[in-house]
Amino acid sequence: MQHAEKTNVEKVLITRKELKQMGVHVSNSTLLRWEEADNFPRRIRLSNTSIAWELVEIRNWITKKGEARFHPMETG
Repeated sequence: MQHAEKTNVEKVLITRKELKQMGVHVSNSTLLRWEEADNFPRRIRLSNTSIAWELVEIRNWITKKGEARFHPMETG
C-alpha cells in the first residue's frame, strides 16, 4: 500500500507592524471586533505579549476586499 506524500508547507507569520505595512491601518480593538465577527483572520498568540497572523490568510483577506469593489452588496 502506498502512502500519500504530505506537502510540507511552511507557514509564514507576520506581526502587527507588518500588517500595517500591508495597508491594514486600523486599531487593535477594530481588529479584535473583526476577528470575533469572522470578518478578519484570527490572530495567533505566540506568548502573553506577542501575536501574529498567517501571511497567506491576510493576503487572501486583502484580495477578497479588493474583489468586493466589483461586486457591491445589494441594498433593498
